[in-house]
Amino acid sequence: LIASCLVILFLKKKEFFSKIINYISSSVFGIYLIHDNQYLRAYLWNDIFLLNKYVNSRLLILYMLTTIFIIFVCSSLIELVRKNIIEKIYVKLIDRILR
Repeated sequence: LIASCLVILFLKKKEFFSKIINYISSSVFGIYLIHDNQYLRAYLWNDIFLLNKYVNSRLLILYMLTTIFIIFVCSSLIELVRKNIIEKIYVKLIDRILR
């Protein structure tokens, strides 16, 4: 019942378009793949951001929010560079090979 109501609610909602939000959101899947990589995950949380030091701290929530923001921004930059530079070069190379 709740899911049906949510679907109806969003069907009646006006469309939303933001060039900036769409540009950033186009990199979210890449951000997920970067930060959840099995080789990078432990390194990120245990070696770079030292999460274990803040487990019992009052600053844990602030530290986590700051860490998440930093990871999001850095991963977003990596993904946008990959998408806008490396992928374009790769597509041109593939086009030349296939012709």
